[in-house]
Amino acid sequence: MASRGGWSGALAALVCRHPRSVLVVAGALAVASLVLAVARLEFRPDRNDLIADTLAFNQRFEAWLEAFPEMTDFLVVVDPLGDRAAGEAFVNTLATELEALPTVGSVAWGAPRDAFNPKTARLLPIDEYERVLGITAAARSVGAVPELDRDGWAYLESPNGELLLVRVQPTLDNGSLNGPKRALADIRACIDRTLVEHPMVRAGLTGIDAIEADETDAAINDSTFASLVALILIAGVLVTALGGWRVPVVAAAALLIGVAWSFGYLALAIGHLQILSVVFVVILLGLGIDFAIHLASALERTPVGTSAERAWRYAFARTGPGVLTGAITTAAAFAITGFTDFRGVAEMGHIAAAGIMLCLVAMYTVFPAMLVLSAPARADWIERPATVFEITGLGVLARRPGRTLAVTGVIVGVAAVIATQIRFSTDLMALQSDEAPSIEWQQRLSDRGGRSIWYGVSIAESRAELEERIAAFRALETVSSVGGAAILVPEDDAAKRSLAEHQRPAGLQPRETLADLFDPAPLEPSDFPEAIIDPFVSDDGRYAIEVYPRLPIGVTSPLDPAFLPVFMEETTAIDSELTGVITQVAYSGELIRSSFARAGVLALAVVFLVVLVSFRLLRPALLSLVPVLGGFALTFAMLVLTGRVLDLASVVVLPLLFGIGVDVGVHAVHRYRQSPRTHPLGLAFGTGKAVVLTSLTTASGFAAMMLASHRGIAGLGFTLAAGILLTLAVCVTALPAAFALLPAPRGRGAKQPENR
Repeated sequence: MASRGGWSGALAALVCRHPRSVLVVAGALAVASLVLAVARLEFRPDRNDLIADTLAFNQRFEAWLEAFPEMTDFLVVVDPLGDRAAGEAFVNTLATELEALPTVGSVAWGAPRDAFNPKTARLLPIDEYERVLGITAAARSVGAVPELDRDGWAYLESPNGELLLVRVQPTLDNGSLNGPKRALADIRACIDRTLVEHPMVRAGLTGIDAIEADETDAAINDSTFASLVALILIAGVLVTALGGWRVPVVAAAALLIGVAWSFGYLALAIGHLQILSVVFVVILLGLGIDFAIHLASALERTPVGTSAERAWRYAFARTGPGVLTGAITTAAAFAITGFTDFRGVAEMGHIAAAGIMLCLVAMYTVFPAMLVLSAPARADWIERPATVFEITGLGVLARRPGRTLAVTGVIVGVAAVIATQIRFSTDLMALQSDEAPSIEWQQRLSDRGGRSIWYGVSIAESRAELEERIAAFRALETVSSVGGAAILVPEDDAAKRSLAEHQRPAGLQPRETLADLFDPAPLEPSDFPEAIIDPFVSDDGRYAIEVYPRLPIGVTSPLDPAFLPVFMEETTAIDSELTGVITQVAYSGELIRSSFARAGVLALAVVFLVVLVSFRLLRPALLSLVPVLGGFALTFAMLVLTGRVLDLASVVVLPLLFGIGVDVGVHAVHRYRQSPRTHPLGLAFGTGKAVVLTSLTTASGFAAMMLASHRGIAGLGFTLAAGILLTLAVCVTALPAAFALLPAPRGRGAKQPENR
């Protein structure tokens, strides 16, 4: 039995002699934390808050949004299915209904034709424009007075004219995690009602903000569902392993106290949640319960009837070093993400790191205090040692440790080579749920309408710069078309202006409509209705050019990593300050990839430093990293062999798997140093059972994320769950074999009896 001295003895004495006081203080802090969270915690729905505002590309993006706010409005896409009149009737009805909604700020669906200056006829293809000029000039030459057709309404439409468009500016619900959610629901309900009246038309809502709102909604629902599933899975594992309900229920209650404290810390230290950090509860559920498992596994080894204080002294002494080291390494791995410029993950890492340490405190105070009060006799805590999850059947491997290590080494070595082929993708569309309606309509707009919502934006400071850039962009193979302020510089504009000047009939008066038709002057913003041109001309006279990508054969998304870098290279050669959503994806994707590559290396270094300080010797520190390094190689090889890639969600596994996975190695090495002659080596005295249980509960928490409709969240859950289980597999095979080949460490542990 462990001695009475040290921190473990003091903690056991405090908790066992004053359990009610411990619970009163813990409960009061939990209540205060929740009250503080309700009062001070807010939500940040803006996705740009996920990236550091000191970065130049993000500053340009924010400046664009501020100067041209209407360019990111919701977009209603209307497919008339070949019946243009039916489509126009639908748009007329819908626009009127939308304007009446309190959650809609403005609606644009076109303008009266007589609001366009006649010289905007230069937007027509050159052959059709020449025909209009010729007919008009001929009529004028024989004394006729031709009337231009300026009646009716000019509708917003896709570049090829097949789809009609309605631009809707929503009013945001500030303070909500999903600010556009109410407006999104109202607009979609309005579309559905109007479709009932116009059954021959199809319509839906898309746009960057709509896609992000759908993604936010899916992430919130998925994280809530994943939390519930994780609780059920973890509870099932614990009840099976611990042979009853009491310990699992008490452990869950203590864990919830730790989570409540974490909310209080979050309110004080950060003050807000965003789309990524909202999943921190799922992380804490999977990791925080591990501490209780190690304590419960140690308690099973105490004799029946042992007093509470002596039992807890033993449990703390047996599990304390390994659990503390494991908690610090995991928290450190999360904290490492704080050194990246990807603020969303940095904040999640900060919250998770603090939450892990707070859950550790709860498990070392609240958990034993509750058990002491619920059943002060050790026999009532855990009625029997459960053997369901004990490490058994390793005798064959232990008898041939050299062969075991050789086979394991070959497998891991081959996996490491395969893992070098892992690919990284910045394609956000590959992360979205197939069920999101905004994704469906974005794809229809691209396939049927010839327009993507993923485009670059070039800001021209002057008219000369506008014309120069438009000509340069149109000459690129990766650019299909230019839009926005490019309406002021139509295709073949110089040739059209020359035609107008040379075919201009004599005697036209300056104020006549025909005079404007033949006016060779450049098109100006005043020649267009405000609804058409205002979104692309800022108050200070700058112009926003939309640069649309041309996809090569075989590529279906502008965000495809096989296309996006080429598009970025060509377009930024013309405008080094190109911005827009597509550039934001490109720059932030590269930022995330490089940041987490560095964070992974830094996490490995920090984790190694922590275990080196814990063991104070190089050999055990290196041994503790064997499972996680082997598991890391196997995990990445599995991703390559199954055709998966690292995406903007799963790239976080680089630092996290190091911090989470090192726990099993740390506990095994600690147990081996305490009991170097007890088999299975490093997994005796309940440590084997504990590392299996903690791996299963942690993997269960992440596996629950695989049920998410959001493919990014589901993929992250799959990668982390698989990584944890593969790390466990390396631990229970390679480490006992390695211990068998090493000389037993000297000290107190060498006197332990075998096979206890």
